[in-house]
Amino acid sequence: GVGIKDEDKEKVFEPFFTTKKNGKGVGIGLSIVKEIVSQIGGTIKLDDESDSFIGTAFVIEIPVKKQGA
Repeated sequence: GVGIKDEDKEKVFEPFFTTKKNGKGVGIGLSIVKEIVSQIGGTIKLDDESDSFIGTAFVIEIPVKKQGA
């Protein structure tokens, strides 16, 4: 896609937020992902300021537990 409108960026992780027409989505996917990632100690963020792509990407960072730790 072409990205996310500035006014929608703060809302994308809210449950039931969607820009799709009725019947095309309920808007819970990103809120569920954010909750799951948070429960395992990670983060998810919106990235739309990279020079390497056009549009929007979501960056998920999850901590790695070292073996034997």
